[in-house]
Amino acid sequence: MRTNQNQTKPLWAFIPAILLMLAMGAMPDAYYQFAHIVVCGCALMMLGNNYRDFHRLNIWGYCFILIAVLFNPIMPYHFDRIMWVCMDMISASCFIGYASRAGAERDEPIVVCAAAR
Repeated sequence: MRTNQNQTKPLWAFIPAILLMLAMGAMPDAYYQFAHIVVCGCALMMLGNNYRDFHRLNIWGYCFILIAVLFNPIMPYHFDRIMWVCMDMISASCFIGYASRAGAERDEPIVVCAAAR
């Protein structure tokens, strides 16, 4: 069965949110580099989806621009541990908020696994 792209959009918001929540603990440096690549990529993808849907930048678009800049893997920023934990929590909240809002706009439940339909 073929799924609609709008049905799986919230799923792509949960992946970086989970990675960011795991990053709040003690992990090896390679995990943080991997998480930055995934979070930046997903933020850019969400930004593109948001702009495609609304044809302008709204608050979600600006949030994803900020997340993409802070978590970019090419020119990384170096903050202390407590600052990164705060940014991880705020960024994970943005991804989860966007996913729940995307599900609410369609008046459908959020689809986490498209194969379950």
